[in-house]
Amino acid sequence: MRALIVEDEPDLMGFLSSLLTNAGLIVDRTTTIDAALAALRTAPFDLAIVDRRLPDGDGLSIVKALSAEEKRPAFLILTARDAKSDVIEGLNGGADDYLVKPFEPDELLARLRVILRRRHPRRSLVIAAGNLSLDLEGRSACVGSEPLDLRRREALILEALVQRAGRVVTRDVLIEAVYGFDDLIESNTLEAQISRLRRQLRDAWPGAGRDTSGEGQFGRASCRRRPETIFCALSRARSTRPLRRSAFPSSVRSPCSESPTPISSAAS
Repeated sequence: MRALIVEDEPDLMGFLSSLLTNAGLIVDRTTTIDAALAALRTAPFDLAIVDRRLPDGDGLSIVKALSAEEKRPAFLILTARDAKSDVIEGLNGGADDYLVKPFEPDELLARLRVILRRRHPRRSLVIAAGNLSLDLEGRSACVGSEPLDLRRREALILEALVQRAGRVVTRDVLIEAVYGFDDLIESNTLEAQISRLRRQLRDAWPGAGRDTSGEGQFGRASCRRRPETIFCALSRARSTRPLRRSAFPSSVRSPCSESPTPISSAAS
């Protein structure tokens, strides 16, 4: 899942980014209304956390601008404006929830889970491809009864692949699913992560990870006698320098690109 944080206070921005990252989300960050709208209209987001006091106006205007759009994200207003009239205005303006600063991190995560469940009431928390199953909330996976030791990015890659089981998944699609706008991507980072994932599948289930197509077949996990294949066709192009995955115009790019410091581990 992808989240956008719209907050102009640097310390709080870093805290929120770390909290959501450790909860298993892909996090993008920006500080203004214009940049937020550019981001939300560029990429699909599952949720957005928005402050109301932003340098260029009331963050509620972001919610109102997208309220009529069918594929808008879930919005949680996180603000110091705590008057009852402000809360009512925010909820009537289209926000899915309203939380006043200061706040408890666990309460924020709980509220995010609730609004996401409301937006996707029929979404299964466990998805499967053959005998491979992935718990989206616990960020755990197993092949048969054998658990996999997944790092955060590997869990995101596996989720993207399992959701597209039986189809060829390009490198660009994986980058879109796994990295934020400001993430620096080394030339072979994605390939290294997929290689480690292959090894884990191969160790957990004989025959997994064989490349028989010549196009970079990712894994084959047999389910009794009916194989379920997950493909990952990677681009042959290589870069000798890190790439920054960004779709923001330079005029609205977020200045907040520092790496977050882990705070806690929580399920998304």
